[in-house]
Amino acid sequence: MPDFLKNPPRLIRDFPPLPRKLPTITRVNEVFGVSRDLPLNYVERDKVDNKLFLALEQNHHIVIHGSSKQGKTCLRKWNIKNRAHAVVACIEIRTVTELNAAILKAVGYKVEKSQSVTVSGKHRVTARLDTKIPVLGKEISGSVGREVEHGQSQSVTSEPLELDLEDINDMIDALDSVKTRTLIVLEDFHYLPSKVQHSFSRSLKGYFDYSDHRFVLIGVWLDDNKLLRYNGDLGGRISTVNADKWSRDELDRVVSSGEELIGISFDHDFKNHILDSCLDSVWVVQQACYQACIEQGVISDAHEGAVVGSLEHAKKLIDGIVQDQASRAESFIDSFSAGPTTVLTNIYRWTIYTVLACDIARLEGGLSVAEIAEFIGTFGAPVDPNLRDLIRELPEISEFQMHHLEISPIVLDYDFGARRLNVVDRSFLLWLSGQNRVDILRQAGMPGNSLRRWQRDVHDMPNSHHKSE
Repeated sequence: MPDFLKNPPRLIRDFPPLPRKLPTITRVNEVFGVSRDLPLNYVERDKVDNKLFLALEQNHHIVIHGSSKQGKTCLRKWNIKNRAHAVVACIEIRTVTELNAAILKAVGYKVEKSQSVTVSGKHRVTARLDTKIPVLGKEISGSVGREVEHGQSQSVTSEPLELDLEDINDMIDALDSVKTRTLIVLEDFHYLPSKVQHSFSRSLKGYFDYSDHRFVLIGVWLDDNKLLRYNGDLGGRISTVNADKWSRDELDRVVSSGEELIGISFDHDFKNHILDSCLDSVWVVQQACYQACIEQGVISDAHEGAVVGSLEHAKKLIDGIVQDQASRAESFIDSFSAGPTTVLTNIYRWTIYTVLACDIARLEGGLSVAEIAEFIGTFGAPVDPNLRDLIRELPEISEFQMHHLEISPIVLDYDFGARRLNVVDRSFLLWLSGQNRVDILRQAGMPGNSLRRWQRDVHDMPNSHHKSE
């Protein structure tokens, strides 16, 4: 017992001093910009975070989707940070067996190829789950599988599980051995080939019906019912959360929260111009605020009270973000217009032509197959693709961008249900909004003189879903 407690002092000043707590420093890169960690200025959106919370409580499989860089991963991290979970990155995965092997590795298994084969002739795998088992107050290493006892030894060893990675029953048995994790996150699910997405969508029903394991799938698309179209049996078993939409008020709260954390204030005109020009992109807002702070020498809350930015500064930053996208956007246009084969070049070329000719507000609402076909018919491709060709080819454009062009993030995606072509990269829209469309079309070898006619007649076209600016 400390001496001062044996003879406690009577006066406060006689107590030993308490250890001083060092003040924490909030850095700009913890608040604004792009970071691996959750930004400190994370803002909950009522229609988004609440829906995800309810889905987690219902114990459904969950699909989080939206355009690229709209906060899908942050949404996931914020809402499941206190839940046991494992994360799988799907970027380099090409088959169902690779996906299932990655899932097992994420929850702790060591997966190796087995010498035995399945009925279909494919090799099985052996999977060993390393664990720590407390014995008489100590921890020993072991593996979950079929236990083998060795006399009176305190250690426990086991034979590895032998699995068919294409058999959901084997996968459920393996995952059931993991008692601490029941939520498995599949990041960048859209990178999987469509046949793998189809196959895993069928497996999700089995996981829901015959196990306690739940999956959170995160991908770049706007179709709310994409997985239901892959497997209608998922109805009532999955919840879909569209993370794409940010209201101006929500984006304003992102900025205001950051101001409070760092102890600064952004110039009123600066903030308004950023919010007016960002095309509802939270990434653009975060990046502009970060660059404004850094360029003004504000790197932490040590600069409390500083006023950051101006209208001219905001214009310069938005222009800079637009120009940063130029090389990637121009390369995408050239590569996409060539198509996957010479036979399909015409369809892809005129599809991107339609995108380039549309005003931004119209693109935000998406383009239907009928509108694209109408455009092509109006302005005359050398060999007009018919509507059936478009319907057949447009669903493949995501895979074409990811696996043929190796574009990340993808720019265009197809909504199967609505038969609409969507721009799912808002930075591309931001770049396009600042360009001379006639020049772009001419540089791409397309007739720029038809642009004004298209924009003039666009409201009169059938099935028009023009969104007013």
